[in-house]
Amino acid sequence: MEGGIRYEPCPYCGRKVPIIDSLISRVSEQKTLSLTKVKGTLVDLNQFYTILPSIPEIEEWQIVLKKEQNNPFGGDELHIYISIHEGRRVRNKDAILKHLEKVILDTMEIAPTAIHVQTLDQVTHALGMETQLKELRVLDLRPKM
Repeated sequence: MEGGIRYEPCPYCGRKVPIIDSLISRVSEQKTLSLTKVKGTLVDLNQFYTILPSIPEIEEWQIVLKKEQNNPFGGDELHIYISIHEGRRVRNKDAILKHLEKVILDTMEIAPTAIHVQTLDQVTHALGMETQLKELRVLDLRPKM
């Protein structure tokens, strides 16, 4: 497990109490490379698991890879579906989208085809949180050749 509980002095008050890290993930998820070509670029899809949770305004997210107009010989499309926290002090929606696109481009060297802002219910339904055993964060709908 990565993250979890840290035993070090608090950076704010100096007390030595267990600190629960906000980003908890399984180390096994980070070790397995999920490499695939998207738009001609070799991409590690696991990078989305660190990029998207690092943006505080994004509540839930899903990545969908598909072909243009469902043509098996068409170009790849990278669609990002996000829900933005409601009621908190958040940046302008356009600023969030520009920041997300820039971070993905700088980190992964690909640009998303589109970033779709949806309600929390729409994204959680698409993730299959209530119906699937494991949430469908990265969904590759491209035909296998």
